[in-house]
Amino acid sequence: MPIGAILGKIFSSGASKLVDSIGTSLDSLITNKEELALAKIEMEKVINANMEEMERLNNEANGMAQKELTERLRIDMAGDSWLSRNIRPMMLIALFTIITILAITDSIEAINFKVDDGYKEIFKYGFMAALSFYYIGREIIKGMKVKKDK
Repeated sequence: MPIGAILGKIFSSGASKLVDSIGTSLDSLITNKEELALAKIEMEKVINANMEEMERLNNEANGMAQKELTERLRIDMAGDSWLSRNIRPMMLIALFTIITILAITDSIEAINFKVDDGYKEIFKYGFMAALSFYYIGREIIKGMKVKKDK
């Protein structure tokens, strides 16, 4: 789920709660029901306008982060250092080795070693992120080479 969708859910439910709580406060200050209804409508307009601006800024930040990541990958692959060109496959091998060793030791009954479920989730998502970064990064670099060659 994209970050924007998560933030949208958080802020949209928070915005309705905010309008309700301010409306309850205004009930004690405004005696006329028409004025109260108009005040609530104005608050909803202001909050919705701010929500749209926050979503726009979030999308802009995500786009900038993607451009920065692509640029970083391009610089890494163009570098003279063997390590900068091979860090992604080496990290993938290291993570795969660590997770394999932990899985084997966790499954052997004779060894009193158990990996906590919370850590299993961390390893799962970390490994998925590393795999995604490695393969997506490779495709970006290949695409840049093909584009450069044309």
